[in-house]
Amino acid sequence: MKLSLLALICITSIVFNAGIVESQTKRVQCAAICTGSSKFGYEVGKTYQYTYEANTKTLLQGATEQHSSLHIKATVDIEVLSKCELQMKLKGVSLKDSHPSQYNKRDNVPNMNQFKQMLEENVLRFSYQDGHIENLCPADGEKVQALNIKRGILSAFQNTMEDFSTSSKTTEVDISGECPTEYTALGKSLLSRMLTVKKTKDILGCVRRHGYINSILGKHYKVPNTIQSLPLMKSWHSCEHTIGHKSFLQKVVCKESHVFRAFSNKVNGAATHVDQTLEFVKHFTGTTAANPVKYRSTLSYDHVFNTPQSSSSTDQTEATIRNLCDKIQENIRPEVPKLFAQLVYNIRHLSLTAIHKLHRKIQSGAFCDQAIKYFYDAIPMVGTADSVGFIKDLIMKGRNGFNLDSWIGSLAFISQPNKDMLQQAKFLLQLPNPDKKAYLSVSALVNAYCQTAPNCRSDKEVKDIIQILIKAIRNSCSYSNSKQKSTVLLGLRALGNAGHTTIAIPYLVGCFENKKLDIEVRLAAIDAFRRQPCDADRSALLSLYEGNAEVEMRIAAYLAVMQCPNPTILNRIQAVLEIEKVNQVGSFVWTHLTNLYESSCPMKTNIQQILENIELRKSFNLDKRKFSRNIEKSVFSKAINSGLVLESNLVWAKEEFSPRSAMLNLTVDMFGTSINLLEIGGRVEGLSTMLENIFKTNQPRYTTPSKGYKDAILASNIKKMDKIFKIDNPEDMSGSGYVRVFGNEIDYMEFVGEELKKKLIQLKLNLNLFRHVFKPFQTLYKEIQKPRKFDYTKSVMFLDSHMVIPTIAGLPLNLTIHGTSSVQLNFQSHFNIEKNQDFDAKLVLKPSGAVEISGMMTVDAFVAKAGLKTTSTIHTSTEFGATSTFSKKDASIKTSYQMPRDKLEIVDIQNKFFISHRDRDHEQNMITSNKINKKLCTGPRLKNVLGLQLCGEIQLPNALRRTASPFYPLTGPTTMKITLNKVDTFDEYVMSTQFIKPRYHIFPGVNFHFNTPGSKINRELLLDIQHSGKGKSISTIIDVKSPWKKVHIKLDHLYFSKMSTSKIIWTMIIDGKKKYIYTSDKLLKTNRNQFELKVKSKLQSPHTKLPITFISNTKFIPKLKIMNFDMELKNALKKPVILTAKIQKKTNILKSRYESYLDLKSQFLSGKLNIWLEKTPYVTTSHMEASYNYPKKKAEFIKLDYKVQDKSQRFIKHYKFDSSFRSSVYPDYNFQLSNTIQNGKEKKIYNSDFRYGADPNDPNHQVICNVEARVKRFPSLKQYTATLKLKYPLKKIHVQGDMMHKITATSFDSETNLSYKPGKKVSLTAHFKKQAVGKFKLQGQISLKSSIKNTVHVIVNVDETEPKTYTSNVILQWKKKSVSILSTYKMKDRNSYEFSNILRTPNWPAIINKGMIVLSKQMPTLMSSIEYKGNLYSARFNGTFTQLSRIYAMDVMHPKRRLKGEVTVSSLDSVHNGKLIFNWDADKNPQKMLSLTGHLVNKSKKKSLDSVLKFIDREISTDFTLTKEKPHVTSIRTSMKWDNDKKMLATASLTNTKRGNKPFVKGSFKLSGSFGKIVNFVLDGMHGWNGKKMKNQAKLKWKKNKRITIQHFMTYKSPWNFDTKLSVHSPFKNFKSSSINIRNSLMKLSTIKTTITGSSDVGRMEISLFGKINKAKKHLKWKSDLTFSKGQIKKQRCRVGLVSYSLNFDGTQKKFTLTDKLSLPNKIFQSKTVFTSDDVYTTINYNNKIDLCNGKKI
Repeated sequence: MKLSLLALICITSIVFNAGIVESQTKRVQCAAICTGSSKFGYEVGKTYQYTYEANTKTLLQGATEQHSSLHIKATVDIEVLSKCELQMKLKGVSLKDSHPSQYNKRDNVPNMNQFKQMLEENVLRFSYQDGHIENLCPADGEKVQALNIKRGILSAFQNTMEDFSTSSKTTEVDISGECPTEYTALGKSLLSRMLTVKKTKDILGCVRRHGYINSILGKHYKVPNTIQSLPLMKSWHSCEHTIGHKSFLQKVVCKESHVFRAFSNKVNGAATHVDQTLEFVKHFTGTTAANPVKYRSTLSYDHVFNTPQSSSSTDQTEATIRNLCDKIQENIRPEVPKLFAQLVYNIRHLSLTAIHKLHRKIQSGAFCDQAIKYFYDAIPMVGTADSVGFIKDLIMKGRNGFNLDSWIGSLAFISQPNKDMLQQAKFLLQLPNPDKKAYLSVSALVNAYCQTAPNCRSDKEVKDIIQILIKAIRNSCSYSNSKQKSTVLLGLRALGNAGHTTIAIPYLVGCFENKKLDIEVRLAAIDAFRRQPCDADRSALLSLYEGNAEVEMRIAAYLAVMQCPNPTILNRIQAVLEIEKVNQVGSFVWTHLTNLYESSCPMKTNIQQILENIELRKSFNLDKRKFSRNIEKSVFSKAINSGLVLESNLVWAKEEFSPRSAMLNLTVDMFGTSINLLEIGGRVEGLSTMLENIFKTNQPRYTTPSKGYKDAILASNIKKMDKIFKIDNPEDMSGSGYVRVFGNEIDYMEFVGEELKKKLIQLKLNLNLFRHVFKPFQTLYKEIQKPRKFDYTKSVMFLDSHMVIPTIAGLPLNLTIHGTSSVQLNFQSHFNIEKNQDFDAKLVLKPSGAVEISGMMTVDAFVAKAGLKTTSTIHTSTEFGATSTFSKKDASIKTSYQMPRDKLEIVDIQNKFFISHRDRDHEQNMITSNKINKKLCTGPRLKNVLGLQLCGEIQLPNALRRTASPFYPLTGPTTMKITLNKVDTFDEYVMSTQFIKPRYHIFPGVNFHFNTPGSKINRELLLDIQHSGKGKSISTIIDVKSPWKKVHIKLDHLYFSKMSTSKIIWTMIIDGKKKYIYTSDKLLKTNRNQFELKVKSKLQSPHTKLPITFISNTKFIPKLKIMNFDMELKNALKKPVILTAKIQKKTNILKSRYESYLDLKSQFLSGKLNIWLEKTPYVTTSHMEASYNYPKKKAEFIKLDYKVQDKSQRFIKHYKFDSSFRSSVYPDYNFQLSNTIQNGKEKKIYNSDFRYGADPNDPNHQVICNVEARVKRFPSLKQYTATLKLKYPLKKIHVQGDMMHKITATSFDSETNLSYKPGKKVSLTAHFKKQAVGKFKLQGQISLKSSIKNTVHVIVNVDETEPKTYTSNVILQWKKKSVSILSTYKMKDRNSYEFSNILRTPNWPAIINKGMIVLSKQMPTLMSSIEYKGNLYSARFNGTFTQLSRIYAMDVMHPKRRLKGEVTVSSLDSVHNGKLIFNWDADKNPQKMLSLTGHLVNKSKKKSLDSVLKFIDREISTDFTLTKEKPHVTSIRTSMKWDNDKKMLATASLTNTKRGNKPFVKGSFKLSGSFGKIVNFVLDGMHGWNGKKMKNQAKLKWKKNKRITIQHFMTYKSPWNFDTKLSVHSPFKNFKSSSINIRNSLMKLSTIKTTITGSSDVGRMEISLFGKINKAKKHLKWKSDLTFSKGQIKKQRCRVGLVSYSLNFDGTQKKFTLTDKLSLPNKIFQSKTVFTSDDVYTTINYNNKIDLCNGKKI
């Protein structure tokens, strides 16, 4: 026992001390580990100096005439502290910007020294893992902005390739985020011997890249997709790394482009281009002291969103307020939204003291009266801790005048809060009676803070707020009255909103376990777990679900547990589900788990992997009308990484028929972020009892009371409603509801007892809508009698989003969009109502408003910014006045409408673009060619009638024909205006109306007068309407008098037979000349059986001879549900138009049938249309047939049939679709389609039969497809089966196939059969099984069967005999033969492997192979041996690699000899050495060796190579030097020495110049040496060519008088017409002067003549060639003649020989005949050869009786 205790103490001490040592090591070193690889050759203790330059350029590419650019330059020192410890130091930093119009005109930016100091003051230490920068260890106090720029430099410095010679794809972390990266090895330069590597990144696939500031909150998810971020930008990123021969970076050039995707045209659009260059200068020995390691970071960009304070912002804010006051004196001007947004930005930079000071100054009247209103509107938009503190101070002082609710509500949408803001917001919860919004908004603020601060639960500010909420729930949720209960509920919902902290969990558990509390409070306590972290204890919730609690409690506990599921929890849930007796709980859990497994939502991927091994066996009643359930509909596209989820929960109580609670949730998944857009839910108790009484048949009918009912009747109706609803105990009724946006609960409502009942009564009474609106108008009627003036002004920033994209330079690219609106409404009214009901009223209305949306793309260097800006403004400003007087005595109304302004701005839309440079915006004209500039106004009619002119103006660029420009609206400024202008001298419109009381009829007469007093144009208009007649005859006369027209209208309306017959006569006379008469007779017959309406109308006008007649008859028989319609139109066309239609509905218990018929006859088209639709519960059938014909053409038809059958069963959806189409005009498009779809949980079937063409029975025009798939899941088995049949005779396609897979945890079985042609089949079977426990063991077989080839089997066995040792046996069998490979694989360590193989074949002895592989970057080795027929063959290849040299060795053993070889290569700067040694009989004769040693110096103007070759006992040494003295002069010197006394020297020079524009080359070559005697050779040459003539000359000299001269001349006309001559002069006998001349000519494209003449001291020779082609006869003749003259007889020629050929082709017999004849002195040879497709035969004749020469002249 003592020994055990002592051992335990020792082990504990060792572990503790080891932890201290490891901790100390981590503090000292930045690198946690150090890799063993060394592809880079940076030397420890040296500093490598680079120059660095980064440039950014922002513009509207293809549109703007200017740009905005920034330029960073610095000197970068990379100090190598150790192999994996480096640090970077910057010096000579500068920041410049370019002139907007001149890119190369650059100046230092203001405050550049601040930027310089920020980058130079700290050294950055980093972990360098042979190219991979794993960690950064910044100095204490390093600013994030400076660190990001340094991250950009190190991102260019990083190279994560494993090998420079091999291209690779990887995922790399750098300034751009975690991105898919591809390295491409471009090889080594032959001259500089530098390696080049290209690096490209898929920017759209980067994760953790963008930063956002907006009110949209979401959760991140990750799916394998190329789109991982919001694709607002099109981005390209590439780098080129140059690695020197010493294996360190020589140069890095990176380029990156970002183009705003909207309205862009390829690369043209709103774009920012960034490039950076890092170039090596020198290296020197020595480093500076290393910084201590304070913390570690990565290369990923660090987003900073805190707004810095500026002491100089107060003056800017006051200037903004003054400008704002100038623009709001009369109305809202277009500049007001921009100034209001600027006011918000200015206040964001103010401290709390400065805000208070500004507030006091505004209240003192230092600015305009409306300044305080704009100030209060701006405060909720600021969103800083100081603004929160300001509001807190106002509340403490009891100030008002601002919208407190809007400010408190805005807290829930702040995305980047900080501790100071939480500290200020905490005050809202400490008020005596905290508002409901305060609880919810402050708790949402806590959640937003915790999302950016993972360790927030330890922050004091968060703890304080959570403690206040815990205090609100009274620790255990106890309460004694409804007010305390409401406070408890608010505290619980606020705790659910906050989440992220576990200190409240014991209190929440105590609340929902307390059965004395109302169930609503207990449910709220469970719901408070919704945002708790997954490490929170949920065991009590799981126990609650497994118990016998109420249905709602168990379901709520289940949902809370499923926030963080794991296999253990799901197994317990499955166990409860299998024995579940409560159908409400079982149906909900079953549907929820099923929906989770089938969901497309990427947030549920992890739980789906767990659910794959869980089988839901027990089924429950899932009737949607009465059982709880979860409903989810989701869709997700991996192609665009976006989707949508709609989810709902319906929960019934155990014995109720209406839902107790319901929830609806809408979530959008986009580009890696899941956004919970909206969630609404509610709960009601006592609803079932109320509904049961409402829908009783003996319920008394409720009638709406009379006037003034709502105030007087509400109390009296409560008793009546009690009788209807039978609510004896009001507390039995309760209701609550909530609304959540982005997951934050922003509102909660509850109704209890009497309050809920009153709300329901109110809702019942409000069903009479026209009475519901009376009360507000009655109240308004009383109020508006008082003179009042109303001024309403409101400004709001409705859009404020900020997106940060890191660039390779480390500077952020900010995409900002702001939306601001300002509205002003001035309203004045005065109403005077007398007792006699006379009244006069006056109204003045002045509405104005403006909306501005601005977007900016800026690169922020913190002391300077560069970018572009666009603004879109909508503005309106109008003014209107009216007065009205009513006299009851005169029955008259006099009204006047005033237009105080000469111009009303109805709408004004402006779109402008700017380039930002040094805090100034330079407006851009952009594309001005073909610009559209139009202004249109209404004509003289509106001007004469109303004295108004409506004008519209539009100015916009026209770049439709430009290909290198963005799309509209990024092509230039746009202006659109609509104005209403007053063009006369009047100020008002005066209208008066007098009503004349009639004597005999109900319609009064009307006199109307309209005028514009004071106008230049007479606009007086009189309208007189009079009525006359009694009983069934009424006449109306309308007279209109105006300065332009006089119209007299008379309308007579006659009624007969109790109003069933009527006649209308309408007469109109214009200016006493044109007369129009319209008559219409209507006959209406109605009775119980039918309804019939007949109408006959006529129209007479001065433009037609005969009256146009229209006759229609409509008959409807309700009992038969038939309606007939007939219509005829005459005299409108040459022929009448007749239309007949019939509609009928036939119904019975089993089916409904709708029929319609239409018949049309007209001058242009006649046709019939017949449509019917028949529906039964499971079958829907429709038919449409149309026949038509045009004049003098035959009738055509179109038929369309459709039938849908629902054959679904309980668990299987089964549908059949049949359709057909037939057309007489296009029979080729006729088709018949029959589809059958079955979709079950375990079976899916799809059958399709498609026939097309004029003949549907043609089997060649038929496509049949049958697919059936089955899935069976068992606890330990998954089985997949499928069959396929596809038949298309026209294309000779006939495919049949089936497949089956069985998968368990330890086995895999598969069988696939495919038939693709008659008699041709292929089948593939596979079976694999592995051992479930213990060592790895795998057995399997694959068989391939084919109707063409023999069956092939592959048998596989793999066993783990020892740890990390595996044995495999693979056998290939076919026919009765087999081949087997028995292999053993053993992993000795991380980089060392052993293997052995035995190959057995049927025809050869066994082959045994053994070997070992060592994968070391410093010493890779491969050893292998083969034993065959008792003989041993072995080989060993290994390498030894260092920074300066590489050694490759080879050792090959053969039974008869041994081969050894070694290659050594080393490099240093421009000097390279190499050595090759090869021994081909190393054991028996080591002297049999070949060695080659070389030394290469590679410089720009001189290159030299020395080599020594040794072969056994002989040695050859060479020396080669190439010197480039001038650009066009090159000299070469080479020497060789062998056998000690033998040597050779060769020199050459080459001069390449031009004479005129033609090349002229001159060169010389000298060779000297001793081969037993001294030998000297000199060779000079030249070459000239001017395009038509060529001259070449060469002279060779040796000894004193020995010389050979060669000259070549050529005259060139074309490839077939040339003349060339070659002459040689030498000291040799008979060849002192020799020449050869060739002349070739082509005549008429069919005759070729060639003459070759040669001469020497011996004689002269001439060869003549003549050939002719006859294409028509397919005949070729060729003739050659050879003559020779001896040197002594110059004038005598002797024909030596004659050769002739003839070739004929016979196309009918496919035969070639070749005849040739050779004539020689005294001999003639003649042959004939025939070529056919079957044979070749030759006939030869010989004759020797002819003497062709015999010394005679020819």
